[in-house]
Amino acid sequence: MVENLDLKRSLLRKVDAHRRPGAIITTNTSGLPVAKIAEGFPEDFRRNWFGTHFFNPPRYMRLLEIIPTPESDQAAIAKIAQFCDLHLGKGIVRAKDTPNFIGNRIGIFSMLNVMRSDAGHGFHHRGD
Repeated sequence: MVENLDLKRSLLRKVDAHRRPGAIITTNTSGLPVAKIAEGFPEDFRRNWFGTHFFNPPRYMRLLEIIPTPESDQAAIAKIAQFCDLHLGKGIVRAKDTPNFIGNRIGIFSMLNVMRSDAGHGFHHRGD
């Protein structure tokens, strides 16, 4: 699904209509505010809601960012973290619910540094 807040919220309303109480729901968003996606949803939904940002391609990339919200249940987070570690072989890091979390912020910073360095050596990147 594209990174569109309204589309994600629309899909989650459909999921919530069929979700059992206590069922854990996560999002693989790479930049949308996790708490904002679940804003206005029922309390049980918000307690069992957080982000799980898998890097592409997930079968080769080991890193998994878990992005809790202030309302996320720590036991639910621990359950998913343990599953992803033991069964999926993921290295887990906890990220704050900030724009682009950890990995993408580092990646963007690195790309901008390369472009700045290239420009210093006479290379210029065009937007086309």
